[in-house]
Amino acid sequence: MISFVIPAHNEERLLGATLESCRSSAEQFGEAYEIVVVDDASTDHTSELARARGARVITVNLRQISAVRNAGAKAAVGDRLFFVDADTVVPSAVLDMALQALGRGVVGGGAAVKMDRPIALWVRLALLSWHC
Repeated sequence: MISFVIPAHNEERLLGATLESCRSSAEQFGEAYEIVVVDDASTDHTSELARARGARVITVNLRQISAVRNAGAKAAVGDRLFFVDADTVVPSAVLDMALQALGRGVVGGGAAVKMDRPIALWVRLALLSWHC
């Protein structure tokens, strides 16, 4: 089973697209999956939106991203964990490549960042150094 673990703090604006992309990608491959949203002290409707879209919500007040991810990992029941930021879309091609890599014995990885709208030059330059 795949467990998508999504740490979130006040992410109601973008979380819906993230949840939909995880669901759609997993279902395209016929994979059993769960989506665990770890709501870290949100003051908006993050938890309600996540539940309405079929995610299991874990509520924490940690305010440290690694601790929030770890709380999600502890709650997850899948044997393959995918940590996804709450503002990230997971294309089915990326999930396919990740599942293939896991099948070959890879134990960790990441993906390139592609912005969905124009970004400032300084951000583009920073991303270039991050992708090295």
